[in-house]
Amino acid sequence: MVDRTDRHFRAMFRGISRHALLFTPTVAAHAILHGKADADLDHDPLEHPLAIQLGGCDPQALPAATRWTDPRASARVEAPPLGAH
Repeated sequence: MVDRTDRHFRAMFRGISRHALLFTPTVAAHAILHGKADADLDHDPLEHPLAIQLGGCDPQALPAATRWTDPRASARVEAPPLGAH
């Protein structure tokens, strides 16, 4: 869900349900590691439970990027299927 679930979208849905699991937009792992994903990862503590969606194809970057995310958030990692180059 790249560029779909911004803070305003999550705030609207948090108003509908306090228990729904909300998601950040899909953020590239390399963007997190290079400090270029702050706007996509910015959130209010009231948005929890919150899942951070990571995308990428570098097997070393994906776990490294999870270390830079909010420890209260769960991470959903997306990678392209094998042979999809």
